[in-house]
Amino acid sequence: MKLRLTALLLGICAASGMSARPAAADTSIFDIQLGVVTPGSFVQCDNVVVTGVGKFGYFIQEPTPDPTYQRQWSGVWVFTNTNHTVHKGDLVNVSGTIEEFFDFTELNMTVGGGSTEVIGSATIPTPVNLRISDINDTGALAEAYEGVLVRVDVADPSLFSRQADAFNEWYLSTTATIGTGDSLLVDNYSAKPGDDFEYDIPTAGTQFSFAQGVLTYSFGKYKLAPRDCENDLGAPCKPTLKGAYATATNKVRVQFGVGVQEASSEDANNYELASGFLVLSAQRDDANHKMVTLTTEPLPNGAPDQVIVNNVQSEGGLTGNPNQTRNFRSGITPIQQIQFVTNPAVSDVSPLLNEVVTIQGKLTATESNFYYLQDADGGTWDGIYSRVARTGDINVGDQVQVTGQVTEFNGATQIAYLAGHDNFTNAGFGGNPVVQTVTAAQIKYRSTNKVAEPYEYSLVKIANATVDSLAGTPGPVFREWLLKQLPDTAGCDLNGISNVSYDPCIGDRVDMTGILRYSFSQYRIAPRTSRGNDILLLFDSPNCSPTAVDPSLDGEWLLSQNRPNPFTGSTQIVLRLPSAAPVTLEVIDVGGRVVRRLTDATLTAGSHLINWDGTREDGTRVAAGTYFYRLQSNGKELSRKLMVLR
Repeated sequence: MKLRLTALLLGICAASGMSARPAAADTSIFDIQLGVVTPGSFVQCDNVVVTGVGKFGYFIQEPTPDPTYQRQWSGVWVFTNTNHTVHKGDLVNVSGTIEEFFDFTELNMTVGGGSTEVIGSATIPTPVNLRISDINDTGALAEAYEGVLVRVDVADPSLFSRQADAFNEWYLSTTATIGTGDSLLVDNYSAKPGDDFEYDIPTAGTQFSFAQGVLTYSFGKYKLAPRDCENDLGAPCKPTLKGAYATATNKVRVQFGVGVQEASSEDANNYELASGFLVLSAQRDDANHKMVTLTTEPLPNGAPDQVIVNNVQSEGGLTGNPNQTRNFRSGITPIQQIQFVTNPAVSDVSPLLNEVVTIQGKLTATESNFYYLQDADGGTWDGIYSRVARTGDINVGDQVQVTGQVTEFNGATQIAYLAGHDNFTNAGFGGNPVVQTVTAAQIKYRSTNKVAEPYEYSLVKIANATVDSLAGTPGPVFREWLLKQLPDTAGCDLNGISNVSYDPCIGDRVDMTGILRYSFSQYRIAPRTSRGNDILLLFDSPNCSPTAVDPSLDGEWLLSQNRPNPFTGSTQIVLRLPSAAPVTLEVIDVGGRVVRRLTDATLTAGSHLINWDGTREDGTRVAAGTYFYRLQSNGKELSRKLMVLR
């Protein structure tokens, strides 16, 4: 929401001789929020304090008021999209890209290689005392206090809660009567287990003398996000059951919104399973008092069940509402049970859509904070994509257990994060995942009957397939190609999971391994790694010029694979520069010795075709074998391997 403000500031800057400056180290949050540093800039904010923590990010604030703006414009959200280790009160250096996410200003750490460094601890700034009318949707000061710790209502010590809506949001008002007084929407922001931004919504009509938290903005409304009940709402909250899920055949974990009392939470008589299986014992987590693990009789894998909770008290001494329930699938649900449908041509929607499941599988690929899993045997219907953020490092072959909700995204079944179900565990490497060898007929690129559906999100390999273009074009469309095994064709997406370093040529023959993904009504293999691993080139077509590189990469550095390769006479290499720069391109042998310097000059921006005839600097022919070619420019280095034949 900074566009009009930015324009105003630029006008002020012009009048005063100032100008909007580029992003620099130790950029202040004031400059970010005031629009002095433009969206899209990569910035570093040093010595800022964490004021609140959510599951997918945290809020930071300048510890010292500005002489002009005081606490206004002093806070901002940092988006991490994964679990993190910062806590309220940490003093941090943080970097990220400024973004306006639906008019909510944030530092996005997932763009441009952002990072967080905890350098110490600090006193959290005192919340600014304001009126509700100052910062609600019509409040004149709302934008100025976005991302800042605030406290309401300085003009009215009697506040009342209104009924929660379907989004777990509720209004705080200066009167108990709907339609009168000033009101402010209160949000339960992205909760991080055991930390801030997790509380139980008070009963409608509850009276408060104050409320405080970080002022946020989403879905067109300003909202107060309390961090807990006792400190930010001034009273304890009742324990509300947030989620229930299995972690083993005889283990069920229940999550509450607030910490629960040890005695009542560990009384097995306070829990019941709708299936009739007995709860044998209950154990509160020593570190996170919101979690209780139930030991039960052995439960069937993937069976529908429900936990019923009574008489559990919060650490503040309040008893939760009676007969609180949460549905879940017991035990470890097989991925095949989630994916299998009788006739995908009629419907490929998961039979467990919207249900809470715990799955356990071998990791086949990673994609930023998310990942692909498949059951151990790697059969049909055994693969799935998990959009539950990982915790810690993960690698192909790791044995992962995760809990989430079964969802459908553009026709593809996935596991998505659901608040109150915080379960990600990595048991470590358990061996390489199974690769299923398939034919083009089994994973047709386009198929009205969805014949490829059994392999959705599985790790597959198509052998000895010929590369062709889409729709008869001379090159790729969005880095997608056809893999022909006549009469059928499969799809290949070289920009799916990672931007692999292989420049296909029509007529190449390859063995292609990757995750079979479904989007825009087509199935495509998305290789995970570059040529030589997931992409094995069996025949390098001699009729293709390396100049036909993907135009979608314009503006990026590029060092193409030489063509042809291997070669006997000569070969060609394409390099692309985003701007004019001094360039050195050399051929080196396996011992690191320079064999031939092909280019040593300042080249213009764009593509350049370099030829090598297989000779040394003295004009003699090099021996057959493996060589490397290396591009160096302005501190950047790219290299590839080539082979010379006799």
